[in-house]
Amino acid sequence: MTGATASAQRLYQQLLAYIGEYPRAADSLEGVMRFWLGLQYADAKLQQAVLQALLRLMSEGLLSQKTSSDGTVLYFACGQQQAGPEQGEPTDEPAP
Repeated sequence: MTGATASAQRLYQQLLAYIGEYPRAADSLEGVMRFWLGLQYADAKLQQAVLQALLRLMSEGLLSQKTSSDGTVLYFACGQQQAGPEQGEPTDEPAP
């Protein structure tokens, strides 16, 4: 397993654990990196690894994405209702 593959696998496991704990979490790529993974800084290589892990979760039917009206892509667990509490959008905050 290469360093990049190991990194993507580690990120995948962290994201899987996060959506298991917070099944109503929804966030942009930046929010996923900062809040779901606790990354304060991510270079282009790390951002690509996070995207790779998100895409894997999506291909497995565990995550979905939705583009908001301002063009921001939001990622959320597929078990979550796509319609949020008020505006028909996923919430940006993890469940308590």
